Amino acid sequence: MITVFEYEDTRLPKAEQAYAFIKKQLLSGQWGFGEELSVVEFSNALGFSRRPVLDALKRLEIEQFVEIIPQTGVFVRHYSEEEILDHFRAVLALEGMAAYLAAERRTEEDMRALREANLAMQQVIEGKFEKSDYFSMNQRFHRNVLLAAKSKKLMSLLVPQWDLNDFFLIQLDFFNTDFRSTIEEHKHIIHAIEQQQSGHARQEMEEHFHRFIQVVERSLLRLTGKP
Repeated sequence: MITVFEYEDTRLPKAEQAYAFIKKQLLSGQWGFGEELSVVEFSNALGFSRRPVLDALKRLEIEQFVEIIPQTGVFVRHYSEEEILDHFRAVLALEGMAAYLAAERRTEEDMRALREANLAMQQVIEGKFEKSDYFSMNQRFHRNVLLAAKSKKLMSLLVPQWDLNDFFLIQLDFFNTDFRSTIEEHKHIIHAIEQQQSGHARQEMEEHFHRFIQVVERSLLRLTGKP
Protein backbone atom coordinates (compact mmCIF):
# COMPACT_ATOMS: atom_id res chain seq x y z
CA MET A 1 0.00 0.00 0.00
CA ILE A 2 1.32 3.44 -0.95
CA THR A 3 1.59 5.98 1.85
CA VAL A 4 -0.46 9.15 1.72
CA PHE A 5 1.48 11.96 0.12
CA GLU A 6 3.04 14.45 2.49
CA TYR A 7 5.77 16.75 1.25
CA GLU A 8 7.26 19.74 3.01
CA ASP A 9 7.93 21.98 0.03
CA THR A 10 5.07 21.99 -2.45
CA ARG A 11 6.73 24.92 -4.26
CA LEU A 12 9.03 22.45 -5.97
CA PRO A 13 8.11 21.13 -9.43
CA LYS A 14 5.70 18.22 -9.33
CA ALA A 15 8.26 15.84 -10.85
CA GLU A 16 10.66 16.71 -8.00
CA GLN A 17 7.96 16.11 -5.40
CA ALA A 18 7.04 12.79 -7.02
CA TYR A 19 10.69 11.77 -7.12
CA ALA A 20 11.17 12.49 -3.40
CA PHE A 21 7.91 10.72 -2.51
CA ILE A 22 8.68 7.51 -4.44
CA LYS A 23 12.34 7.40 -3.45
CA LYS A 24 11.50 7.78 0.23
CA GLN A 25 9.27 4.70 0.03
CA LEU A 26 11.88 2.74 -1.90
CA LEU A 27 14.42 3.50 0.83
CA SER A 28 11.94 2.44 3.52
CA GLY A 29 11.66 -1.05 2.02
CA GLN A 30 8.09 -0.57 0.85
CA TRP A 31 8.74 -2.94 -2.05
CA GLY A 32 11.16 -5.79 -2.65
CA PHE A 33 13.40 -6.38 -5.64
CA GLY A 34 11.40 -7.12 -8.78
CA GLU A 35 8.03 -5.87 -7.48
CA GLU A 36 5.85 -3.96 -9.91
CA LEU A 37 5.08 -0.31 -9.23
CA SER A 38 1.82 1.34 -10.26
CA VAL A 39 2.01 4.71 -12.00
CA VAL A 40 -1.75 5.10 -11.50
CA GLU A 41 -1.49 4.53 -7.74
CA PHE A 42 1.32 7.07 -7.48
CA SER A 43 -0.69 9.59 -9.49
CA ASN A 44 -3.72 9.10 -7.24
CA ALA A 45 -1.70 9.32 -4.03
CA LEU A 46 0.04 12.49 -5.18
CA GLY A 47 -2.94 14.09 -6.88
CA PHE A 48 -0.76 14.60 -9.96
CA SER A 49 -1.13 13.61 -13.60
CA ARG A 50 0.93 10.69 -14.90
CA ARG A 51 3.57 12.92 -16.53
CA PRO A 52 5.45 14.11 -13.40
CA VAL A 53 5.25 10.57 -11.98
CA LEU A 54 6.77 9.11 -15.14
CA ASP A 55 9.48 11.79 -15.12
CA ALA A 56 10.30 10.88 -11.52
CA LEU A 57 10.46 7.17 -12.37
CA LYS A 58 12.75 7.84 -15.32
CA ARG A 59 15.11 9.66 -12.98
CA LEU A 60 14.98 6.75 -10.53
CA GLU A 61 15.75 4.39 -13.39
CA ILE A 62 18.90 6.40 -14.21
CA GLU A 63 19.84 6.14 -10.53
CA GLN A 64 19.33 2.34 -10.78
CA PHE A 65 16.45 1.98 -8.32
CA VAL A 66 13.77 0.96 -10.81
CA GLU A 67 13.50 -0.56 -14.26
CA ILE A 68 11.02 0.63 -16.88
CA ILE A 69 10.07 -2.03 -19.42
CA PRO A 70 8.12 -0.58 -22.37
CA GLN A 71 4.61 -2.01 -22.84
CA THR A 72 5.09 -4.04 -19.64
CA GLY A 73 5.45 -1.83 -16.58
CA VAL A 74 7.73 -0.32 -13.95
CA PHE A 75 9.54 -2.58 -11.50
CA VAL A 76 11.84 -2.24 -8.53
CA ARG A 77 15.18 -3.19 -10.03
CA HIS A 78 16.32 -6.69 -9.18
CA TYR A 79 19.91 -7.19 -8.06
CA SER A 80 21.83 -10.45 -7.74
CA GLU A 81 24.05 -11.19 -4.73
CA GLU A 82 27.12 -10.64 -6.91
CA GLU A 83 25.87 -7.24 -8.09
CA ILE A 84 25.20 -6.10 -4.52
CA LEU A 85 28.63 -7.18 -3.32
CA ASP A 86 30.32 -5.64 -6.36
CA HIS A 87 28.58 -2.37 -5.55
CA PHE A 88 29.91 -2.32 -2.00
CA ARG A 89 33.42 -3.33 -3.10
CA ALA A 90 33.48 -0.40 -5.51
CA VAL A 91 32.27 1.95 -2.76
CA LEU A 92 35.03 0.59 -0.50
CA ALA A 93 37.69 1.79 -2.94
CA LEU A 94 36.10 5.24 -3.22
CA GLU A 95 35.63 5.61 0.54
CA GLY A 96 39.24 4.59 1.09
CA MET A 97 40.44 7.30 -1.26
CA ALA A 98 38.18 9.84 0.45
CA ALA A 99 39.78 9.02 3.82
CA TYR A 100 43.26 9.24 2.25
CA LEU A 101 42.60 12.73 0.87
CA ALA A 102 40.79 13.83 4.04
CA ALA A 103 43.94 13.09 6.05
CA GLU A 104 45.95 15.28 3.68
CA ARG A 105 43.49 18.17 3.45
CA ARG A 106 41.44 18.27 6.64
CA THR A 107 40.99 21.39 8.76
CA GLU A 108 40.18 21.71 12.44
CA GLU A 109 36.59 22.48 11.45
CA ASP A 110 36.50 19.20 9.52
CA MET A 111 37.70 17.34 12.61
CA ARG A 112 34.99 18.88 14.78
CA ALA A 113 32.35 17.89 12.23
CA LEU A 114 33.63 14.28 12.12
CA ARG A 115 33.62 13.92 15.90
CA GLU A 116 30.13 15.44 16.17
CA ALA A 117 28.82 13.12 13.44
CA ASN A 118 30.19 10.04 15.18
CA LEU A 119 28.74 11.15 18.52
CA ALA A 120 25.34 11.65 16.88
CA MET A 121 25.56 8.15 15.42
CA GLN A 122 26.49 6.72 18.82
CA GLN A 123 23.37 8.32 20.32
CA VAL A 124 21.23 6.67 17.62
CA ILE A 125 22.77 3.26 18.23
CA GLU A 126 22.53 3.47 22.02
CA GLY A 127 19.09 5.09 22.07
CA LYS A 128 15.78 4.10 20.50
CA PHE A 129 17.17 2.60 17.32
CA GLU A 130 15.46 3.58 14.07
CA LYS A 131 16.71 2.39 10.68
CA SER A 132 16.09 5.78 9.07
CA ASP A 133 18.15 7.50 11.80
CA TYR A 134 20.96 4.99 11.34
CA PHE A 135 21.05 5.64 7.59
CA SER A 136 20.97 9.41 8.12
CA MET A 137 23.74 9.48 10.72
CA ASN A 138 25.96 7.01 8.86
CA GLN A 139 25.66 9.13 5.72
CA ARG A 140 26.45 12.21 7.80
CA PHE A 141 29.72 10.67 9.00
CA HIS A 142 30.83 9.56 5.54
CA ARG A 143 29.74 12.89 4.04
CA ASN A 144 32.00 14.69 6.50
CA VAL A 145 34.94 12.47 5.51
CA LEU A 146 34.20 13.35 1.89
CA LEU A 147 33.90 17.07 2.66
CA ALA A 148 37.27 16.92 4.40
CA ALA A 149 38.73 15.32 1.25
CA LYS A 150 37.74 18.41 -0.77
CA SER A 151 37.50 16.49 -4.04
CA LYS A 152 34.78 17.39 -6.53
CA LYS A 153 35.51 14.21 -8.50
CA LEU A 154 35.03 11.94 -5.47
CA MET A 155 31.93 13.90 -4.49
CA SER A 156 30.37 13.24 -7.90
CA LEU A 157 31.24 9.53 -7.74
CA LEU A 158 30.43 8.71 -4.11
CA VAL A 159 27.32 10.66 -3.14
CA PRO A 160 25.01 8.86 -5.63
CA GLN A 161 26.10 5.52 -4.15
CA TRP A 162 24.97 6.24 -0.59
CA ASP A 163 21.23 5.95 -1.19
CA LEU A 164 21.87 2.75 -3.17
CA ASN A 165 23.78 1.45 -0.13
CA ASP A 166 20.70 2.05 2.02
CA PHE A 167 18.37 0.65 -0.65
CA PHE A 168 20.28 -2.64 -0.59
CA LEU A 169 20.56 -2.80 3.19
CA ILE A 170 16.83 -2.26 3.77
CA GLN A 171 16.19 -5.36 1.63
CA LEU A 172 18.50 -7.52 3.76
CA ASP A 173 18.40 -8.93 7.27
CA PHE A 174 21.11 -6.40 8.06
CA PHE A 175 19.84 -4.87 11.26
CA ASN A 176 20.27 -7.98 13.42
CA THR A 177 23.75 -6.64 14.06
CA ASP A 178 25.55 -5.00 16.97
CA PHE A 179 26.49 -1.60 15.59
CA ARG A 180 28.53 -0.49 18.60
CA SER A 181 31.73 -1.64 16.91
CA THR A 182 30.99 0.84 14.11
CA ILE A 183 31.53 3.74 16.51
CA GLU A 184 34.97 2.44 17.50
CA GLU A 185 35.93 1.86 13.88
CA HIS A 186 34.89 5.43 13.07
CA LYS A 187 37.07 6.67 15.94
CA HIS A 188 40.09 4.93 14.43
CA ILE A 189 39.36 6.58 11.08
CA ILE A 190 38.97 9.99 12.75
CA HIS A 191 42.26 9.57 14.63
CA ALA A 192 44.19 8.67 11.46
CA ILE A 193 42.68 11.65 9.62
CA GLU A 194 43.46 13.97 12.52
CA GLN A 195 47.09 12.77 12.61
CA GLN A 196 47.24 13.32 8.83
CA GLN A 197 48.34 9.73 8.29
CA SER A 198 46.84 9.36 4.83
CA GLY A 199 47.86 5.77 4.18
CA HIS A 200 46.67 4.68 7.61
CA ALA A 201 43.38 6.57 7.19
CA ARG A 202 42.70 4.73 3.95
CA GLN A 203 43.59 1.41 5.58
CA GLU A 204 41.25 2.05 8.52
CA MET A 205 38.40 3.02 6.18
CA GLU A 206 38.95 0.00 3.93
CA GLU A 207 39.10 -2.38 6.91
CA HIS A 208 35.90 -0.78 8.24
CA PHE A 209 34.24 -1.47 4.89
CA HIS A 210 35.63 -5.01 4.67
CA ARG A 211 33.98 -5.84 7.99
CA PHE A 212 30.77 -4.22 6.81
CA ILE A 213 30.82 -6.28 3.58
CA GLN A 214 31.25 -9.45 5.64
CA VAL A 215 28.04 -8.54 7.51
CA VAL A 216 26.29 -7.97 4.16
CA GLU A 217 27.50 -11.36 2.92
CA ARG A 218 26.06 -13.08 6.01
CA SER A 219 22.79 -11.19 5.55
CA LEU A 220 22.61 -12.35 1.94
CA LEU A 221 23.16 -15.95 3.04
CA ARG A 222 20.30 -15.68 5.53
CA LEU A 223 18.09 -14.13 2.87
CA THR A 224 18.75 -16.86 0.32
CA GLY A 225 18.80 -19.68 2.87
CA LYS A 226 22.18 -20.89 1.70
CA PRO A 227 24.28 -22.84 4.21
